[in-house]
Amino acid sequence: MNTKMDFVMDSKKTAERAEAKADLALVKTAELEKVIDGIKKLTICATGLIVLAILTIAGLLVTILFQ
Repeated sequence: MNTKMDFVMDSKKTAERAEAKADLALVKTAELEKVIDGIKKLTICATGLIVLAILTIAGLLVTILFQ
């Protein structure tokens, strides 16, 4: 009887540790989701700046070449 109770208590402790790890994983997932959203926004801004820079250089080249 004692070994059965020990097994049940060990199982309960294992389940509690697993639940704690799952909770931690959920928290980290939420944090990483915010980071990924920030990276997406930064990528969009960087792409816009690159396109603007290319258009500006192209405009300057056209102006210089066709004077």
